[in-house]
Amino acid sequence: MGGWTTMGDTIRTVGVALILEGPRVLVTQRRRDDSFPMSWEFPGGTCEPNETLQGCIVREMREELGVTVEVEASGPDVVYHYPDWTIRLVSFWCRITEGVPAPLEAADVRWVTAPELAQYQFPPASGPLIEAVKRRLMATPTLPPHPFPLPSGERVRGEGRVS
Repeated sequence: MGGWTTMGDTIRTVGVALILEGPRVLVTQRRRDDSFPMSWEFPGGTCEPNETLQGCIVREMREELGVTVEVEASGPDVVYHYPDWTIRLVSFWCRITEGVPAPLEAADVRWVTAPELAQYQFPPASGPLIEAVKRRLMATPTLPPHPFPLPSGERVRGEGRVS
């Protein structure tokens, strides 16, 4: 789904994963040689030929972060016009079903809370996504710093995550 053209302007379409875990969202830092070097973003990427946006998200999270995600619902769809190009961010609310995020194709990976998002520099197109994530996180009950006691047979994976 690489891009489509409207009125002489090529639009680059990107699938974006909004991955929440309790009161936090996953953000990745772009590499120095990327556009918007060292800025932060919600992970994602462009689709391969004949790939759905949901399939793109699942593949990109496996390649970029080494995790398996489940796409749970559609998120905001943002079209942003930069001076020389236009981008369409098609987002999906996701959850990790397997693995621990690692910066395989990013400079860094972090879990951040809604108030902490303001400390991170994002490309301008991400503004509406940041606001949607803040609203969702502020509506999510806060998890205690330590996991609840677990029924036998369940184990804790990561910080406060039950599998």
